[in-house]
Amino acid sequence: MVKENFDENSHNPYRATVKSYPELVVSMMTNKCPPIPDNLSDIAKDFIKQCCQFDKKQRPTAAELLSHPFMADC
Repeated sequence: MVKENFDENSHNPYRATVKSYPELVVSMMTNKCPPIPDNLSDIAKDFIKQCCQFDKKQRPTAAELLSHPFMADC
């Protein structure tokens, strides 16, 4: 994520739960996934959860993430 995603006019769905860029950084440093917005689809939530696997042995590779059903619409 980049800082611009948290600007006032951003359409980022995390803007409703992660209020600031520093909050996002702290979340990443503490190995905790930011809260996942309830209004996202189950497929989107699963994709985010997989991206938030901090143990590299459990985290999918980039190729695996690109084949996730969520990415089919991109």
